[in-house]
Amino acid sequence: MATEVQNGTTAALTIGSATALNTTINAAGTYLVEVDLSNAQDGDAGEVWEEKKVTSGASSAIKGLAPAGFGGPAPGTRRLVTLPVVCAANEALTFYIKQTAGSGRTFPWSVKSL
Repeated sequence: MATEVQNGTTAALTIGSATALNTTINAAGTYLVEVDLSNAQDGDAGEVWEEKKVTSGASSAIKGLAPAGFGGPAPGTRRLVTLPVVCAANEALTFYIKQTAGSGRTFPWSVKSL
């Protein structure tokens, strides 16, 4: 059963700039992020990914190997869900979104623990 642990709505995104969706998660668990793409229009494109520090005090983060992308025709009520990511208690996990084309949009999002 999934439990929502954080949620919000982005400000209008700046094309080409990454935006953190959540505050850093340091609790052990398996997490995913769900993004509501209903505000996207034809020509909008972007990606969502996670970055994880293998220890909470590490100075650099490892970007996820398979970002989830969106784009193409206006999605209507489509949503984007990332693959689950495992986080140990001593790690730090943050999800990001970047719009790469179109006009800057706002997107509601939710981080869930599985």
